[in-house]
Amino acid sequence: MYFIQLVGLLALTLITGCTGPVRVDGQPQMSMGSSRFVISSASCHQLISRASILPLDIYHMGECYEQGVAVSLSVDQAIKHYQEAARWGVPEAKTALERLNQPVPSADLQKQQEKRSRQMQQDPRDENRIRIIHSEDP
Repeated sequence: MYFIQLVGLLALTLITGCTGPVRVDGQPQMSMGSSRFVISSASCHQLISRASILPLDIYHMGECYEQGVAVSLSVDQAIKHYQEAARWGVPEAKTALERLNQPVPSADLQKQQEKRSRQMQQDPRDENRIRIIHSEDP
């Protein structure tokens, strides 16, 4: 039952887009993620030093560059990060690009990932298929 509720919640999150507040200088802003992101020197430094980041993190890096928090102020770098996040389908990135009068790219990276996921689920070879294994008690 818990699994069904979790899947429902995740589906609702994807459909509605925004669920968790992001704080910028103490003002809450909505974000796709369920965790709170506070733009500070420490949080921006942590994002920039990560080797692997999520699309929403790319958007937050753009915010760090746009505001010059923990990095040199660079609207060009902010736009670059917003564009990449928008390509992953992050709605906040699209809004930021529109605010900066920049073209909004299509969510092509998100579409490619979804296509790869569907292909992996349909691949008949066991090594490429996602399976749920149930074990029986002896």
